[in-house]
Amino acid sequence: SGALAPATLRVWAAKVADPLLAADARDVLEALAAVPACLPPLHRLAVPTLSGVLAAPDRQGPMLVESTLDLLGGLLKPAAKAEARAAHAACFRHVVALAVTSDDAGVLQSAAECLRAFLRSGGVESLAWGVDGTGGGGEVLRSYLDAAARLLSPSLEDGASAFAAPLLGQMLRRLPGEIAPILPEIVSAVVARVARARQPNLIAALMSIFARLAHADCDALVGLLAQMPVPSGDEPETREDGVAPSRNALELVLRAWCAYQPDVQGAFDIKLTTSALAALLASGNPALDAVGVRGELVIETGETGQRAIRTRAKARATGPDRYTTVPAATKILELLADAVLEAQEAALAGGGGGDDEWESEGDSDGDDDGDDGDGGGS
Repeated sequence: SGALAPATLRVWAAKVADPLLAADARDVLEALAAVPACLPPLHRLAVPTLSGVLAAPDRQGPMLVESTLDLLGGLLKPAAKAEARAAHAACFRHVVALAVTSDDAGVLQSAAECLRAFLRSGGVESLAWGVDGTGGGGEVLRSYLDAAARLLSPSLEDGASAFAAPLLGQMLRRLPGEIAPILPEIVSAVVARVARARQPNLIAALMSIFARLAHADCDALVGLLAQMPVPSGDEPETREDGVAPSRNALELVLRAWCAYQPDVQGAFDIKLTTSALAALLASGNPALDAVGVRGELVIETGETGQRAIRTRAKARATGPDRYTTVPAATKILELLADAVLEAQEAALAGGGGGDDEWESEGDSDGDDDGDDGDGGGS
């Protein structure tokens, strides 16, 4: 790689705005990184260059910062601890700074993915490396929390906030002991963002956080949410769909989860959230019967008993569609039945495939270590 890597890195930097050339150059560099003998010299060559770009993002050309974050994340995938620590010392603080200050959705997504790569490659040991590689575990954990908090900020668009879910999922997976003392605060922040969210993809993505917690301890999650109030001003006093406003975070989360489970994307997240719903149902927690969620659409009938035609004028006069209210346990059972039918149809059609060791593009938190096969790791 002595001649190939420097030349490819120069092509990547010069042609970063060209999607074809930049992608090809990145593929070559990541292929070199996958060769154990090439990895250390490639890191020594590339990391200082990448760090220089990330340290001065305002002086870079279009696309270079985002592409740099993507390349750094790709080089961290096969990195051993020595390379991971060197990259952490050179780049971690710059990636965090971008995550907490940038308003560019592409940069935020790439920064969140890069932070996940740091967590994967360094694990809990990286907390002792310090933000600049000189030691100080609290600073590193605080940096991850600051990045997640920024991504959950209501000042960001829903599309950008969706990147918080995979980062928080990785933190719960890699740092469970360190996160445990502040878990209520993290859950409260996620609940607040769910309450404010309007885009289905964001709500569905955030459900993966509750899914991981459900796999860890269903009753503890239910108890925590039941005691947590709904953020004031985030839900209307009277809901248009006929379901009563949520009295606590448990009602808010269960209603959102049941409504937006069909919007969950990615094979791993679908497996994770579906199996978490099954775990909740299997727990037999009585709260699932006490919480009412949206059921079926109420069908209006005319004088003849036939379904009435709903014109725009009639909709304006009578208001929006109304739905029945059913116990959360009943709705969960319905969702699980739908999931079984979809799995059977996919099997008959010859679909389905294994999870990648690192997640596919559509997954928010793939089976990166091969030990999440039951969807239950957290």
